[in-house]
Formats: sequence, C-alpha cells, structure tokens
Amino acid sequence: MRAIQVKEYVKVGNNEGPQDLQVATLPTPSPSATEYLIEIHSAGTNFFDLLQIQGKYQHQPPLPWIGGAEFAGTILAVPTKAQSPRFKVGDRVFGATQGAYATHILAPEHTLLPVPAGWSFEDAAGLFVTAPTSYGGLVHRANVQPGDWVLVHAAAGGVGLAAVQIAKAKGATVIATAGTERKRQIARQFGADHVIDYREKSWPEEVKRLCAQHRSGNGKAGVDIVYDPVGMIEASLKCVAWNARLLVIGFAAGKIEKVALNRVLLKNVSLVGLHWGQYARFEKETVQTVWKGIFDLVAQGKFKGTAFKDESFVGLESVPRALQALGGRETWGKVVVKIIDDDAVAGKNRGFTIGSPYCINAPEYKADGSFDVASTSSRQSPLRHSHISVILVQLLHQSFLSGPDYAASSLGLPVFRLSDKQAWIGETFRLVLTPLSFNGSFSPETYTQPTISHFFAAAPYISHVGCENVYIVEIFQVQSSSSGLVWTFGVPGRDALQSCQFNKGSAFTEEERRTFKLHGLLPPNIQTLEEQVQRAYEQYSSRDNDLAKNTFMASMKAQNEVLYYKLIDTHLKEMLSIIYTPTEGDAIQNYSRLFRKPEGCFLNIRDQDRIDECLSNFSRGEEVDYIVVSDGEEILGIGDQGVGAILISVAKLALTTLCAGIHPSRQLPVVLDCGTDNESLLKDELYLGLRQSRVRGEEYDQFVEKFVETARKRFPRAYIHFEDFGLHNAKRILDKFKSRIPCFNDDIQGTGCVTLAALLSGFHVGGIKLEDARVVVFGSGSAGTGIAEQLADTIATETHKSKEEASKQIWCLDKPGLLVKSLGDQLTPAQVPFARDDKEWPDADSRDLLSVVKKVKPHALIGTSTKPNSFTEDVIREMAKHVEKPIIFPLSNPTRLHEAQPEDINRWTDGRALIATGSPFPPVDRNGGKYEIGMCFSHYVAKIGSSQLMPGSLDLAAECNNSTCFPGIGLGAVLSRTRTLSNKMLVGAVKALAARSPALQDPDGPLLPDVKDVRELSVDIAKAVIKTAVEEGHAQEEGIPANEDELEEWIRAQMWEPVYRPLVKPQQQQQ
Repeated sequence: MRAIQVKEYVKVGNNEGPQDLQVATLPTPSPSATEYLIEIHSAGTNFFDLLQIQGKYQHQPPLPWIGGAEFAGTILAVPTKAQSPRFKVGDRVFGATQGAYATHILAPEHTLLPVPAGWSFEDAAGLFVTAPTSYGGLVHRANVQPGDWVLVHAAAGGVGLAAVQIAKAKGATVIATAGTERKRQIARQFGADHVIDYREKSWPEEVKRLCAQHRSGNGKAGVDIVYDPVGMIEASLKCVAWNARLLVIGFAAGKIEKVALNRVLLKNVSLVGLHWGQYARFEKETVQTVWKGIFDLVAQGKFKGTAFKDESFVGLESVPRALQALGGRETWGKVVVKIIDDDAVAGKNRGFTIGSPYCINAPEYKADGSFDVASTSSRQSPLRHSHISVILVQLLHQSFLSGPDYAASSLGLPVFRLSDKQAWIGETFRLVLTPLSFNGSFSPETYTQPTISHFFAAAPYISHVGCENVYIVEIFQVQSSSSGLVWTFGVPGRDALQSCQFNKGSAFTEEERRTFKLHGLLPPNIQTLEEQVQRAYEQYSSRDNDLAKNTFMASMKAQNEVLYYKLIDTHLKEMLSIIYTPTEGDAIQNYSRLFRKPEGCFLNIRDQDRIDECLSNFSRGEEVDYIVVSDGEEILGIGDQGVGAILISVAKLALTTLCAGIHPSRQLPVVLDCGTDNESLLKDELYLGLRQSRVRGEEYDQFVEKFVETARKRFPRAYIHFEDFGLHNAKRILDKFKSRIPCFNDDIQGTGCVTLAALLSGFHVGGIKLEDARVVVFGSGSAGTGIAEQLADTIATETHKSKEEASKQIWCLDKPGLLVKSLGDQLTPAQVPFARDDKEWPDADSRDLLSVVKKVKPHALIGTSTKPNSFTEDVIREMAKHVEKPIIFPLSNPTRLHEAQPEDINRWTDGRALIATGSPFPPVDRNGGKYEIGMCFSHYVAKIGSSQLMPGSLDLAAECNNSTCFPGIGLGAVLSRTRTLSNKMLVGAVKALAARSPALQDPDGPLLPDVKDVRELSVDIAKAVIKTAVEEGHAQEEGIPANEDELEEWIRAQMWEPVYRPLVKPQQQQQ
C-alpha cells in the first residue's frame, strides 16, 4: 500500500513544514482477528493532524507512524474471528482511527459507521468528528430548542457548518460569524439566517441589534446559545440572553480564555464544555443516541456534507498541500483528500446500464480503471476489458460524458464502439441501455467490421413519463472471421412472446410480426386489446370458484401484464375481491400448493449475508420506485403465513398500478422469511419457506435493519411500504424508520387515513368542529392506536393544538377497560399517549364502554376490538341521546367479529347514524331509500356474494377500503421523491379523500367515495401529498409545477395506463 509515513517530526513554520511529508510504499496489512481491512477512498484533515506531525499533540503514536485519522472507504475483508460482523465485504463505511493518510487501513468495528445512502466518500470522510461534536454540543449539552437564537462562531469551518445545519434542523435562528466574505457566503448557503464579520470589534453590538430587531420579551436581548470552537466566550458574554448557554467546543485561536464570572452570574448563564472524544469512554450510550440523531437528520435531508470544494486535493501527494491550506485558514468546511478519485474512475467506467430483465451482470470495477463483465453465456469466464477505446452510454438521470475521446451521433445519442477484438469472441450478450426515442435506420443484421458504432439496445419502457415506442432488446453474438469480427444481431421473437412486459399475443401488429419474425408463432387474425379483454373475461367467468379465478388471473399476469391490468380495470368492482382480499387470503394460505412461478424477492433470516446479492438480481437501481415488504406474521386476518406473504406484497403492488398508475416494472415485492409459528405449514411437506419457528428479538431486528439499509443503498429512490407485520413489530418498525426514509405501513397509516377521512366527512355532515370533537376508540391494538394517533395528528395540524392536547379528545379502551396511567407496564408504547389520568375516573367500575359513553358523550364511536356485538343497543341509544348525527364505525373483521350490524345501528338511532364498517355490507333502508355503508378497512374476510348479509356483489354499498388511499399516497411520495412521509402529508391525503365524500352533497349519501373512482381519488391524494412535501421542504424532485392545474396534469402524465405501445426494432444510422 501507499501512505504518508512520519519518521520524524516536522517543523511547521510559515506553513512550509507539511511539504516535508512524503509518500512511502509499505506492506498492505492483513485483516486481524478484530479489525476490518478497508480500502480508503477519501481522508479528512484535522488541526490535530498538524499538531501531531510536529509532536505537539497530547496523543502521540510512537515513530514511525502513518498520519491522518478520519477516512471513508470500502470494506475489503472482515475480522478473521468475527462471528457476526456488522459489515461485509463491499460495504461503504466511514470512521476514525490512526493511519488514514493511506490507501488501506485496519479499523475495529466500533470505529466504523455506514456511509449514508447517496453520500460520496468525500463528504463521508468529514463526518466522524464534526457532526457528533456539533450535535452532541447543541442537542445533548446545550439542549437547543425551537425558537432559540444560536450564535455560531467560525461558522464556515467543519464543526461550524455542522452546527449551523443542526441548529436550523432543531428550529433555531442562527447568527453565524466568519472572517471573509466567501466564508460568510458559505454559512448562508448552509442555512445561517444572519452572518457577521467577527473581525469587526463591534460584532457583539451587531448581535444585540439583530436580537432587538427580531426578538421581543423579557430577557431576550441576546442569543440563547453560543457555540464556540475558537475561543470567543469572553466577548460573547456581552450579547447573550437571560438563561443563555455558553458551549465551549475548542480553542482554535490558540488562546485559553479567562471568563468574567460576574456576567455569568448576572445573566444566569450556563457554561458547558464538550470533549466529544471522551464520550466513548464515559458515556457510550450517548454516542449511539447522538449518531442516531445525526442519521435521522441526514435521512430527512436536513444535514449535508461539508467537504471543501473550492480546491481539489487528489491523491496522497496532495496531503501536504491540504494541511497547508487547513493551517493557513484558506478553506471552509472540511478539507478532504481524495485518496482515490471516484469521479474519475466513474467517468472511465460509465459503460453499462445495470439491471433490466435483459441485462448482463454488474461490472466489477478495478483500481486501474478497467472492469470485468460476466456474459450471459459464460458466467464463469469474466471478460477483461482493459483496452476499450470508447464505451459511452447515457445512463438514466446521468448526463453525457464530454471531452475529445467521446463522441455522440448526430442524433445526440450515445456511441458504442469497441476495439478490444478478441475479448468478445464466442460470447452472446443481451445489452441494455436506457429507452431512447430516435428516428434512425439500421440495415445490416450482420456487421463484419471490428468496430461497431451507433448500436442501440433498449430496456423495456421505463420511467413514468410516456414513451410512444418501446425498444426491444437485441441479442448479438461475436465470432471471428477472416475479415475481422462478425457481429450477428438477432431479434428476440420468442422472447417477446414469453415476456409479460412485451407480449401482446394476438394483438401484435402485422409490422411487429414481420419485424420480430413472429409469423408462424401466432394465429393469423390480429385482434384489439378490447377483443382480448372480452375473451379473457369469458375465460375468467368460467372458473368454478373464487380461488380458481385468482389462480387464472395470476397466470395471466405472468403472461401479459397489459391485458391483466386492462381486464381488471374494465371489471374493477367485481375483480378487486379476487385479486386482493378476501380471495388473495385463500391463495396465500395455499401458496406452497399452488406454486408455479416465483414472483418477487425472497429473503430469509438464515442467509442475511446475501441480502445485497439477492436484491442485485433485481438491480434496476433508480428504476425501482416502490417496494412492498412483509414478514408474513399477520396476513389479512388469517395470521402467520410464512413465505406465502410474498403474495400480499404482489397484490399490494398490483393495486398501486391499478389505482395510481405506478409502472409495474418499477416495483419490487419482497418477503422477509423469518420462519413461521403456523404448525400446519411446518408439517406440510410441500411448504416452501424456512422450516423453523419464527425468529424474534435482536436477530429479527438486525434482519429488518439490514434489509432496509441494503434496499435503500441499492434502490435510492425507492419508497418502502411495510405490510402485515406482527402486532408487536408493526408500529415499532415504522417509528424506527419513518424519520430516516420515505416509508409507510398500510395496516397502521392506511387504515388510519381511510377511517379519518370517513370521520372528517361525518364531522362535516354532523356540524361538529374538529377542535370540539370527542371520539371513543374501542379496541387499542395496532389498528385502534393507529387511528387514534393519526386523528391526534390531524387535530393538532388543523387546530394548532399540541399533540398532547389533541390526544385528550380521544378516549381509548382495551381489554382492561379505559386506558389509564395506573396500568403502567400493561400499556404498549402506542397506547401510552392516550392513557387518561386516573383522577378523571375515580370509580374503577366505570371503565366499561357504556359508562365511558355516558360520561364522554362522544360524537364518534370506533370499534377495532374484534369483540362481536359489543356495541349493544344500550350503548348506541345512549350515544344517540346526546348527538344528532352519531358517527359509528364497527370496523373489526371478519364480519362475524363486527361490534354491531349496520342494520341494527340504523334502527337503534332512528336512521340518524353515520355508519362505516370494516367489511362490505349491503345498504340499509332509510327514509324510503337506501343508505350505503362505507368501508374503511383493507383486510376484510367475508366473501363478497357468499354471505346472507351480502346477496350479491353488485348490490353492495360503495366500498372505500385502503386501496383508495395508499396507492395515491405512494404515487405522491414517488413523484415528489420525498425524503420522508410526514404526518402533515398524511393529513393532506386524508383531507383529499374526505373532500370526495358523497355525503358532502347528500347527507344520506355514504361517507366515503366509491372504489370505481379510485384513479381520480389517487390523483387528488397524490396532489395533496406532493404539495405538502414541497411546502415542508421534503420534496427532492425538481420541476414540480406550483400551479394547481399544471400539477394535476403533471401527475396524470406520469401515471401508467394498460395500453399496447408500438414495439420498434432499433435501427443503425447510415453514415
């Protein structure tokens, strides 16, 4: 390896000393029993590095030693005696340990952290010291609060820029000091509200002037927190507020100050210090808390890298210059040395688009800029391409390379040219570039020159934006001949028929049949998509039972996606219960016996090291927008179904396509197989999943964490939808990740949103103001508490109450009765916010539902208890005494577990109740007409058309289950590329759904809209989510229209429709 080795101390006078540092060639270390071997890509510089090379630092390693302490790079080898290492080979990490000015380093696990998704090595190399110093100081020591004013000294330095971002993220106003105009400009760019030149002697007066101008109130004549890494506490005392906190971070100015303690006393000032390096010794638990806070801010887009970019320091030879610039105060942010210039390597190797159904393996990049690619015909014989003159491909969302060595066609398309003749001989490839729309011509199918230019092969239609043409992938083979290389281009006729994405069956046009040599493979009569739908529906209708119909539809989906979605879209209300609940529940229970063809990604807890490898089989990179993942513990009201849960992920994604136009090729269904506690599955010799009891606890948590981290790294644009996780895991997992990534749990948030929309509609019809509403939730499991939490969020958002105040409008009951604080450990974390003070309920016997209804006089009663008939006539009549339009939602399912029947509720309230249920019910008689019952849940089990309650699906009331809500939320999240799915965005979705309630026009109409209008609903919901994402600063997509009509048009243009698109064979342009 190569490294900056210090054999003797240097003298740093006039910043010349660092130039004496030399690069040495040393033996590359081997991984030890407890240390990882890491290839360093970037190394951070610190002032203590300058002190260390002079022998003046308090911690001096014995000579000779390698300089530097902060780095970011890639794991090359794990510790030799590690039983379950946190990191694996290939992981991107950053950390701090002696010896970072080198190409390789050994580091123990506790000194390493994962590089955040989307971060460069350059930015990550500057994170380990500055970020926790600033976060630990401001949040842990100074307790920064929203509304605080924070004075950050040396704000353009590494810790200073970190402090500016953290203070802003916590809701503070920031005054930044810096000594040059460029540094003040940088401080502004990183979020500082005001900037001051600290070289001006009157700067404390300027601080006080700003506070006087913008702050009011007793004791607010200065700043609340001073963040000082320089040594300016004495002067800062002149401009602090009452109860200020002075945070001493360091003494970069080189002077140890004497503080006037009389000022500390008079202003009630707290003087606190932070020595971050000692926390690992004295407060290890705080280290973890601080890093979690930092990673949360990164995930929310509120903290970015601070690497100095005005000058580049590339290669170990640039370390002396970097240290000189650091010591001379010439820089801002964190000075980082690129040991490996990743940008240059990427520029050389940007050759193949990775991951489409017809893609070669991912290239393995080498240090010298070459790479290996395994061909489809010879996976064991990687080809070495070290003499490629040009491989230029326009990658999705990446710009063209430029320079004299690269060329593009006159059409502005990429040029593909090879000069490495022998490497390709005898190999067959399927090359995939991005879809390109062009009008060239391509004549010869056999090309006998050794150089190929203007070869185009396109992946199936990707991106949401509609392309008129879909370019079929070409297959070609390279053979040697006397005239050079023979390149044979073939057309995948049979492949087109066998691909569910390309297949049109009898609808292939005459031109397509001729172009792709389909004659003889199809009957001669060419039909329309509508005629195919008619035939398919007849075939569907001939199936004897619902499960047979479900199996038929699954088979069709595997053959022809467009026809599958068109058929369902044409018969949506009839088929929704077949491709989703309740019939999908039967399919899941019989998964291992009905299994024909796998669909989705199967990950198991006994093979965690292969998660990345497994996901790489779906390696479509940024082309994956939507992931649904389930661990199969609580499926559709039928419990633990193990590996069969893959079908609920598949079904949910089918609904996102049907209801919101998410492109089917941009989705990924996943099952996390953790075993099963379902004895019937374990005893079934045909069961396809892990044959073991379900794994829980720490190992389970690590598995989920590893999946999420790996999925986000491989699919950085993806929105993750958690589905049917167990009661004890669902909310816990959602809470863990929702601030870090855009994610969603339909059982909690989807159910909550739909129920909330029905509630808001009911409040409107009943003339009840949201700030006055009183709601009783009977049953406080994940569904009940999810509804309660989202209702509290909505009340808080819409009425500007605190979340705590909003929660007081909700009374929750569970098995012990009313949730009260004295229940203590019996309360789940989700129940705690809704526990009432025992003093409100002095009589312990008064905690039954009837007593609560008598005392609270609720406007709404929601049942999620699975306790049948618990909404008794006494309870309903007592409620109706006090409310003109009682809102009553018996939501438990299946139907036999409903808290009350809609017909009874209607009779007991004399036709005044506003009703929604958790399963489909027929309309009830009211005022000489029919009152339709809205449906709030996605997981109903009662079969349409098979119950005495439901004589026929066409007679059922309008259904509005979660499928009318979660697809629109997902569409909005995907199109905006939001960093997180905030509570306010969900409130926007709820309001959009509620605004479509038929009851707003007709008080006797249903509370929720009909599922037949689902795509229009999805547009409204997506629009609300996107607008809120933009307002909150979470949206990362550029060019989102601000105009309401333009935004709606923009959304509609990106929704996939099940129509056949022309298939075009790429043509070579004549030169």
